[in-house]
Amino acid sequence: MAETNVANMMTDAMKVYKTLFFDLPVAGIRQGLGLADDQETTTSVWGGYDAMVRLTSQGIDNLYRTPQFAEATARALDGFLRWQQVSNALTRTALTGLTQAAGLPSANETRALQAEIRSLREEVVALRGVTELRAASPKVEQPATPLKRVAA
Repeated sequence: MAETNVANMMTDAMKVYKTLFFDLPVAGIRQGLGLADDQETTTSVWGGYDAMVRLTSQGIDNLYRTPQFAEATARALDGFLRWQQVSNALTRTALTGLTQAAGLPSANETRALQAEIRSLREEVVALRGVTELRAASPKVEQPATPLKRVAA
């Protein structure tokens, strides 16, 4: 299995090398001189691209299989997470001091204000419903009062 993997990687590496240094320049020259069409250049580019993708995938797969990479990644992630905790603690401390110095409300005060606004909104909606019901009820016509004549 390992021998075929190495052989495939070498084959793909040679395909990429051949594409980059021989096939593409020759196809570009032939196309520039009018001896070839876009299809020849496109075919050589895609062949090199496919080989490069296979080579990269195999290299990454081999890297992930090594125990040293797993240990290094685990140590790095552990360090990153510790720094994140320290950073979060420092940020919380600094922001708490700034909000108190600026006189900004706390999160609990903001939540209480939001609850109060919500209850006021519900009251307004309830009152609107009552006034809309009154507005929707039919009006009783008042009899017209006769006009009085003013002496001139």
